[in-house]
Amino acid sequence: MLVPPVGFPPGWQLRPGDPVMVMKAEFHGVPDHAAPVVVSVSGSLGTQRGRSVSVAGASMNITPQTIQMGEKSADGSHADAFCIRNRTDNSLTAVALRFHG
Repeated sequence: MLVPPVGFPPGWQLRPGDPVMVMKAEFHGVPDHAAPVVVSVSGSLGTQRGRSVSVAGASMNITPQTIQMGEKSADGSHADAFCIRNRTDNSLTAVALRFHG
């Protein structure tokens, strides 16, 4: 990447096929940078298996860098996920998850 990534969790590693938007300095008052292009998924929280979780029936990867906020309730948890959809394999990787009852 020719410009630094901004707006990603610390230590985040982009994979080939992860979309970013290049932001120009003259429009934002900060140096040129790449920002994540995310899609949001909201709904019922499914079970977590290893490094995968489902939200509203959509399976997504989570990483050690995924930001997780809020608390999971014992029953009926919901979540808002902000994910990068990889253009190479169409997989979702959660940048951030917010849990709520």
